[in-house]
Amino acid sequence: MAKYSFGLKTVKFGTPTGTVAMPAVLEQFAMTVKGSLKLSESEASLKEFYVEEQSAPVEQVIAEDSQLTAEWQCYDIAPAIITKVKGGTVTAGETSDTWAAPGSSSIIKLAVELETASGVKVLIPKASVVARFDGAMGKEELLMMSIKLTALDPGDGGSPYSIVIPD
Repeated sequence: MAKYSFGLKTVKFGTPTGTVAMPAVLEQFAMTVKGSLKLSESEASLKEFYVEEQSAPVEQVIAEDSQLTAEWQCYDIAPAIITKVKGGTVTAGETSDTWAAPGSSSIIKLAVELETASGVKVLIPKASVVARFDGAMGKEELLMMSIKLTALDPGDGGSPYSIVIPD
């Protein structure tokens, strides 16, 4: 029977466990700009070996494995949301909060769960997450944050990601 994955239900973050096991507690991140989440697995880099006497390679090996990445945008720029993906500090005030950027760009390490409307879950026990502000500021626009993640070795040499497909 064919299985399909469609729609995005939630993006959740947690603290990596150092193993392929996902953390017990995951918190929903900001809502995603409609149609913006792109999940992509790069092609593995191949190396061919040639001999002088023929034009076809005599051997081929994987020089670099493929990588799983995801990119999306969100409109929510609440200080707690920004801090989750960019770091920095938040200072609470009487009438407003102030988010201060870290001294330099940062990579945040998070466990990530992407769940689709069809119940499929992409589980990434450890990902590097980088975010940036992106978009226009105008009457008919909302400022966005663009978020990019790359699946990493979880810390125990296990699988960098898995996909749970319901029956």
